[in-house]
Amino acid sequence: MGRSPEDLAVRGAALLADGRPEEAAEVLRQAMAGGEPSALDLLARPYLDSGNWRAAADLLDPHVERGDLRFAGRLGVALVQLGDRERAEAALRLAVDSGDVPAANDLAILLRDEGRLVEAVHLLVDAAAEGDRLAAANLVQLQLEAGDLPAAAAAAEQYATERQPDTILALADVRVQQGDPPTPVPCTGGRRSSARCGPTPRTGSSSRATATRRRPSASSARPSGSPSRGGPSRSAGSC
Repeated sequence: MGRSPEDLAVRGAALLADGRPEEAAEVLRQAMAGGEPSALDLLARPYLDSGNWRAAADLLDPHVERGDLRFAGRLGVALVQLGDRERAEAALRLAVDSGDVPAANDLAILLRDEGRLVEAVHLLVDAAAEGDRLAAANLVQLQLEAGDLPAAAAAAEQYATERQPDTILALADVRVQQGDPPTPVPCTGGRRSSARCGPTPRTGSSSRATATRRRPSASSARPSGSPSRGGPSRSAGSC
């Protein structure tokens, strides 16, 4: 007797946890075909974690088109990586508008890369006010890029907390710009940025869905044009 779709989903989740994404994807496709509602969320993760952006986009796009906005952030991340920036922006805006606050980090970096720094800063101001600590750290970095040291200093002071080392690192960046010696910050575990010590991104990783955007962050790579010490970090993606 074959396994039920629910059993297949459980098996797929176990394979993911065991670091076997290709096997997990095959099992989860069977679970999806059987109508298991959790399978889509689980199946997106191995695609995003392995950088299979086309498969991720093809999987998620029909569901977002039908109004399932839980997957809009992850779709946006995949589309960014595929170079479809117009559709990526639309998907990420859907995610932010539907309450996916971490997606603001991915959208802000997309806007920054297109020279729309003011829009990016406004997005991050709102996300930081909602309590997204990655947005707070990114806000400081973008204000530094814009040359607005007073605003960067104010944001860094407002949001700095030991619970989110990226905000402490952002404050240290401001201190350097102000000519003050930075306070040493120990390297810690957690999400890491590709350029500096301390936790970093969701950018598109499958873990966001489980509160890891996560995902080794599918979009954790530092965007081009970031300051050498470390620019804005993508959300650990919107999974």
